[in-house]
Amino acid sequence: MVGFARAQGLEIAVRGGAHSIPGHSAVDGGRVIDVHRMDGVTVDPVARRARVQGGALMAAVDAAPQVHGLALPMRLVSRRCGRT
Repeated sequence: MVGFARAQGLEIAVRGGAHSIPGHSAVDGGRVIDVHRMDGVTVDPVARRARVQGGALMAAVDAAPQVHGLALPMRLVSRRCGRT
C-alpha cells in the first residue's frame, strides 16, 4: 500500500491502537495504514526493556511490566495497578 500511495502522490497516515484527537491518524483523499491488530507487548525483565508494537493500547503497555514487578514512567495508571 505504501508503494501505491507514493506512486500516486497520496498522503499516508498511520492509525495506531486508539484515538488521535488532533487527527493525525486520518487523511482526506489519501491512505490510512491501520496497525491496531499489531498490539503485542513483551517485557524482558532482566534487561528491563519492553517491546511495544504500534497498535498497543496504553493499558496493555502499563500492565505488561507489572507482571515482573516493573513499571513504565508514563501518565497512566491502569486498573490493574495494585492488584495481585
